[in-house]
Order: sequence, then structure tokens, then C-alpha cells
Amino acid sequence: MQGDQGARRRPAGTPSAPGRAVWIGVYTILVVVALLALFGDATRDALRYDRAGLVAGQYWRLLGAHLVHLDLTHTILNGAALWLLVAAVGRGILAREWVFIVIGSVVGVDAGLYWLVPELSWYVGLSGVLHGALAGPALLLCLRRSPLGWALLGLLTAKLAWEVYQGPLPGTSALVAGPVVTEAHLFGAIGGLAGALLVWIVTGRRPV
Repeated sequence: MQGDQGARRRPAGTPSAPGRAVWIGVYTILVVVALLALFGDATRDALRYDRAGLVAGQYWRLLGAHLVHLDLTHTILNGAALWLLVAAVGRGILAREWVFIVIGSVVGVDAGLYWLVPELSWYVGLSGVLHGALAGPALLLCLRRSPLGWALLGLLTAKLAWEVYQGPLPGTSALVAGPVVTEAHLFGAIGGLAGALLVWIVTGRRPV
């Protein structure tokens, strides 16, 4: 009887909403980001991506950089974007798939900035990972033959192309009161795509 009731609640083939594990992960990140913002500039400087620090062996910065922000506005914007992103595109994306995508995004940003943008001295913020967290699910949706995936990839590609050729979107630098490292967006998106493709292969190309 329970199985029949579950089927009536969600017809076969209908993507499930983000599960409890996914939301626990989202709220954990939001709490950590908020707490770090309260500790001020000293904590931000200790955790940010800092090329000189990485050369000196301060490898915690490879993760910490994504959890600290320029100011409260930057923190709120990225936190809200994370929540909205998961709510909007997380339907049918499992927790293990998010893990692959997020790890791929983090590695993509860190490796890309370190190896391909050596002139960049420092970086903070979740925006690079957010671009990967959009690109990865969009690719999975495409692989599962969802029109939404193609629409999302098209919009993201257009945004990244603008940033490559024109720089940050108008007004974004003023909004966050600091420079926008658009390269992080590109590298994060590439990392998210790689993570999604890997989990698609590893999990046997699970359909929705």
C-alpha cells in the first residue's frame, strides 16, 4: 500500500525534488559562509585564495577561498544564489551527483586560477562554484533529454561568452564593491561539467 501511495504522489518518470541530504548540504554551507562573514577581514584574508600563500604551502586556501567574501552584500548575494539555484535546477539531481559537481567546480576554479591566471594574486567568493553548480545539473538534464538543460546551458554559455569578450556584466563590480574575477566563472563551469560527466559515467547513466 505504501508503494502505491508513493506512486500516486509522484508519477513514474517525474523528477524528484531535492532531497533532505541535498538541503542539509546547502544549509550547512550557508551557515559556514555566514559565520565566516561575521569574523571579519582577518578571517577572510587567512582563508582567501592567495597565490603567495599557496606557494608557501597554505593549501587550506584552496577550499577556504570559496567560503569567504568581500563584504556582507557579496555574502548575501552568493548565499541567495546558492539556495535559488538548488531550488530551481536541483529537481532530479541526487546528492551524490551534487558531490561530484561541486568537487569538480572547486577543483576547476582552483586549478584554473593557479595554472592559467598566474597574475591573479587573490580571490574570494562562491560565484565560481555556483557557475559549476549550474553547468553540471544543466548537462545532466541534457543527457536525460530535458529541454530545460539545453536552455540553461545556452544561457550560461551566452553569459560566459560575454564575460570572456566584454568583461563582467554591467554593474556587478559596483554591486559587490570589488573586482569580479570572471575567469573563476569559466573555470567553475568547466569543472562542474566535468564532474557531471564523470558521475554520469560512474553511476551508469541513470535516467530521470
